[in-house]
Amino acid sequence: MFCFFIGSSCAIAQKKIGTIENGMPVLRTDESKIKNFLVASGYTAVESINIATDSKVYVLQIIVVSKDGIRALLAKKLLNEGGYLFIDNGNGGNDLMYKHTCSGNPCSNCDFTGTFDIGCKCGKETNGRCNHTVSSELSFPYPNFYASIAN
Repeated sequence: MFCFFIGSSCAIAQKKIGTIENGMPVLRTDESKIKNFLVASGYTAVESINIATDSKVYVLQIIVVSKDGIRALLAKKLLNEGGYLFIDNGNGGNDLMYKHTCSGNPCSNCDFTGTFDIGCKCGKETNGRCNHTVSSELSFPYPNFYASIAN
């Protein structure tokens, strides 16, 4: 973890969260810290945490469930530095987490697809479609998130 000082506080600039082993991303952080933070932030459940890749882009993907039962995929692009994957908290355009949701139109089982270019697919109905929405999580408590997963 790298740190820089602003006044008397330390802001986390990067947090190593994974590695690349045999060409595949491996999550190397305590998942319970991420889950506990997200539940404390208002989500009722965390279904999965993984790092997705298309061999060029690495993305932390977290599927959460809100209090009203809506599933969402939180996606954050990671930095690859020499086989280590970092969450970046810098101002280089990589600092936003994106929230994706899918809703049936008509479909009773929409799911997420893709790595960074995320979309939705209908899992059961052959004629079903899913609507995809994406928003940047500007209100996401980034400093608290980074601090909660710091070792």
